[in-house]
Amino acid sequence: MKARMWIWAAVIVGAVLVAAIVSRGAARGPSASQESGQSKRPVPLVAVGHPQSVALPQTLALTASITSLKSSVIFPKTSG
Repeated sequence: MKARMWIWAAVIVGAVLVAAIVSRGAARGPSASQESGQSKRPVPLVAVGHPQSVALPQTLALTASITSLKSSVIFPKTSG
């Protein structure tokens, strides 16, 4: 029983290896955009910069009061 299992495992592994070799060896022809010499997307321009610490020219101006963020009034939930 175990010998059959090993044989089937070897057959499956062999089939997977053959499929991988055949799919990698398949020749792929050039696409239509490569034949005409035009690419669909231009090659991106990449630049590497170093971060610099600078002061912000303006501070944020809020249109509302933010005192509730610093302190709040607590009311009890009892009536009267």
